[in-house]
Amino acid sequence: MSEGFSITERINAMVANVQKEISGHASLIDLQNEIMLIPERMNEPMQLAIVGRISSSKSTLVNAILGEAEVVRTGALEETWNVSWLKYGDSNSPIIVNYKDNNINPDSVERTQWAEWANRKREGDNQLKNSVSYIEVAYPHSILKKINIIDTPGLDSFYGADSQNTLDFLKLVKPDAVIMLFSKNINADTLSVIEDFRQGIGSGFSPINAIGVMSKIDDIWASDPDLEPLKESKRIIGCLMSQEVVKNSLFNIYPVSAFTALSANQIADEHLIAFETLAKLPESILSRIFKSEKRFITDYEDVSVSVDQRNQLLSVYGRYSSWLIVNQLIKYGEVNKSNLKELLFRKSGFHEFMEILQNHFGEQSVLIKVYSLILNLSYKIRKSSEKFPADSTEKWVIGKVIKETDELIRTLTIQFNVIDVSKLYYEGTLNLSAEEFEEMRRLNGEFGFSCIERTGVGEKAGVQEMVEVCLQRIKYWRGLLNTKGVFKPSLTPFMKLMINSYLLLLNDINSAKYKLESSQKFLFGN
Repeated sequence: MSEGFSITERINAMVANVQKEISGHASLIDLQNEIMLIPERMNEPMQLAIVGRISSSKSTLVNAILGEAEVVRTGALEETWNVSWLKYGDSNSPIIVNYKDNNINPDSVERTQWAEWANRKREGDNQLKNSVSYIEVAYPHSILKKINIIDTPGLDSFYGADSQNTLDFLKLVKPDAVIMLFSKNINADTLSVIEDFRQGIGSGFSPINAIGVMSKIDDIWASDPDLEPLKESKRIIGCLMSQEVVKNSLFNIYPVSAFTALSANQIADEHLIAFETLAKLPESILSRIFKSEKRFITDYEDVSVSVDQRNQLLSVYGRYSSWLIVNQLIKYGEVNKSNLKELLFRKSGFHEFMEILQNHFGEQSVLIKVYSLILNLSYKIRKSSEKFPADSTEKWVIGKVIKETDELIRTLTIQFNVIDVSKLYYEGTLNLSAEEFEEMRRLNGEFGFSCIERTGVGEKAGVQEMVEVCLQRIKYWRGLLNTKGVFKPSLTPFMKLMINSYLLLLNDINSAKYKLESSQKFLFGN
């Protein structure tokens, strides 16, 4: 899809139009400056915030995404204190500490001191640490070239200031996208986190730029070894996604064990030898030592793998990954590290999560960034409008600007709907004819973004012919919606998308026609 070109062009046109409207109004200078930042922000990496409650595996998930166990410090206790903003760069470079008070210059601090500033350590100047807004950290992973990852303290921190650090930062920066982590009693926890998040930072997030993660799915196995964590978590998520508030807030929720995914990258030869020894034990002994973490590291005479070795296995793999590896060895006798790595990734749910992270956020980063920027701009414009009397010139000007931003938001929403429909079609879950799918692709610019190319009427067609085609197709799809939509509700979103896309094209045709006529009058007169 030619979305990069078309969206960039539309943004530049919107900025130019708005600047033209606002120019000369000194009382709207703040709004003008805000709009001027949009083209600059479009060239920056997308900002993705990871949010959730305490111990929901936020930092572990960040480490798993980056493929290293301790990029961000993790722990069983409430670790994260200040926001860490990970950007692409040299991992040996200093961290940059930014303060809430803009009058205090950022500090460049040795990398080795990152944990002291970012985590809840008792030593040091806690009062100074509480004045921190966020910490910039460089790391040389390719994903950070497209997506900056923001690790945050828990929204329900016992210490209060930690939660406030998260909310203050999110209000200040307004990240382009968010991953919300849920764990434990996910049904109650999900609704609570979404509500806290909305109350804390306001609107600006939707299924377009927010996804959920059900974390620590290995806990399902820990509580009942007969349950398959991925299968059981998907069942729970299926019920949860049917709730209106969740469906309207998140693109989807994905089950993930970040710890299991991390362990897949740490399989060492000495660990494999220990697992092979465990796999030779009788089933009764294995059942005993895998019963709990305490039993796993208890000293037994009939277990030849030492307590120290098992402690190391537990710290790197946890019980679930260890159990998966041992059972794989029992089943196949001999396996290599590559096969075990693939097994752990698959069982962790991480493959599917990374695919959506790359496709929904990575490949669509321009769309999501623009959507986020315009949505936040629209909110600020409306707030700005409240300052002026109803009959003022400023109110009239802002009204025209609101119309520009609303039209762009509608365009972006249609673009996202096209992506979602295409995904369903290619997965075989949306029953469209090849002709219907081709019409959607052409209509939304995949074969060229000019009005004549999107209409598909041929090079010599005139404006009126393009208008008539749009009107005919709108009538056709509305008729289909009123009939097929009743019996095949799964096709309703697609049919509505086609109607909205033709309405958008019709608007573009009429807008282009008006500009052409205005230009001709300007050049040649009446």
